[in-house]
Amino acid sequence: MVGSLVLLAVTEGFAFTTTVVLRNAIDSLRPEAVESLSVAWYALLLFGLVIVQGGTRFASRYMMGRSSRYIEYEVRNDFFAHVLTLEPAYYVRQNTGDLISRAINDLNAVRMMLGRTLMFASSSAVRVPVAVVFLLLINWKLMLITLVPFVALPFTMSRMSTRIHAMFESIQEQFATMSNRVREGFTGVRVMKAYTREADEEKAFLAMNEEFIGRNKKLIKLEATIFPIIMFLPGVSFVLLLWIGGYYVASGQMTFGQFTQFQMVMMMLVMPMAMFGFMWSGIQRGAASMGRLNDILTQEPEIRDEIEPTDLEPAIEGRITFANLTFAYDDGTPILENVTLDIPAGATVAIIGPTGCGKSTLANLVPRLYQAEPGMVMVDGRDVREYSLKHLRANVGYVQQESFLFSDSISDNLRFGDPEADDHALREVSRVAHLLPEIEDFPGGFSTELGERGMMISGGQRQRTSIARSLLRRPKIVIMDDAFASVDTYTEETILTNLRGYLDDITVVLISHRISTVKGADTIVVLDDGGIAEQGTHEELLARGGFYADLYEKQRLQEELEAL
Repeated sequence: MVGSLVLLAVTEGFAFTTTVVLRNAIDSLRPEAVESLSVAWYALLLFGLVIVQGGTRFASRYMMGRSSRYIEYEVRNDFFAHVLTLEPAYYVRQNTGDLISRAINDLNAVRMMLGRTLMFASSSAVRVPVAVVFLLLINWKLMLITLVPFVALPFTMSRMSTRIHAMFESIQEQFATMSNRVREGFTGVRVMKAYTREADEEKAFLAMNEEFIGRNKKLIKLEATIFPIIMFLPGVSFVLLLWIGGYYVASGQMTFGQFTQFQMVMMMLVMPMAMFGFMWSGIQRGAASMGRLNDILTQEPEIRDEIEPTDLEPAIEGRITFANLTFAYDDGTPILENVTLDIPAGATVAIIGPTGCGKSTLANLVPRLYQAEPGMVMVDGRDVREYSLKHLRANVGYVQQESFLFSDSISDNLRFGDPEADDHALREVSRVAHLLPEIEDFPGGFSTELGERGMMISGGQRQRTSIARSLLRRPKIVIMDDAFASVDTYTEETILTNLRGYLDDITVVLISHRISTVKGADTIVVLDDGGIAEQGTHEELLARGGFYADLYEKQRLQEELEAL
């Protein structure tokens, strides 16, 4: 950027030198000058100056454009990296389409400001004061007269700049809204077609698009008034130059060469004036977009490392302790209240309960996807905050309710758990997840592409792929949050049996609403209304006749009815 600005100054220096050479050439136009070939030398000098000026201008623009692209590259990387540090709760509050809009549309506006806009602004910053000095030295009285129309420019632009800034922010916000609607439309296209809502969605998007175009039209109308106003001012100045300057030449107060040089320097001021509107609009657009980017970049992650990550962190055995745990989301209503539970290392504990009782919340607190108060969630007797996020999460295999797969091959999706895993490890975790025979039946095997969100395979296969992916790191704690909802009971039992044989002494936390999933656990915990309602083995809970026994009877009756 600095090199580009230096070359830009050199270019402007050659441009003003050209006016001096041309002035001298015109003033030397006499018959004897033609015979002495001095005119030819002036012509060659002017030609050389133009060639050098073109070269330095090219180099300056190339360096400026390249720099702006590099800055765009770095800021986009920084933006994406920063967004990944933010906690899951942030994405609940923040519109995903808005994030995409900021990463693409707003960043383009910033790049334009740092590229062409900065180049024109820097050129004008050099050219305008030097031009004023030249005009002053040629004829100060004529300069004062011809530059009078330009005085109105700053007042005009200051009134428009605030409106441009506000309008462009409004446009970017509407673009973000549209981006999110498009994303939801593509993601939920099956639901849309199932309910035959295509026409309604098209109508809703049309209204958003019309609003977007309407806001752009208002900005275009405002920007369109800038250029005529700016071009009118140089026009008035040239009328004054021809009138007053012509009189000075005719009366002998100026030479024709001086008049020509004055006119050339005035012409050099036209471009900055003509581009002033573009520059001002570009700066306002860039400033508005940078403000929107900074809204994200200045967000501090609520969940972060509270110790320095090192290779010397203690090995995790797998004991989980919840000590008087109380947790609430942003609305302040407690989801969990005074929960005390100790899960020994190597044990299998199941958590069951009605919808909304806090089962998934409890699971999210172990790998610090959400964060409880200090001392309430511990692993191996240490607060989870005393581990680095990388070390803690590397030892927790978490299969969430929604199985998200990337639009990539099966092997690449599995290696998301461990990029260095070899083919043997992929086959082994696929076997444990009872998925290997089906993968081998696919035409591409492990190279089979899964499509958008893994939609090329069934729901049960997606869940088992997620289970296999979580096991690839050989974690000490495995949390399965309703991970068997899309598989049959036989497959479920097979996976749980394989799991014990694959990882010795692991702590397994099963979260489910199915008795068949949890009945073999060492301990079953029944959550209800944010607290522990019951706790014990399958037989103990049946004997108590509480919520668990009631749920067991209902599900057993349902199975019998289905069998009939």
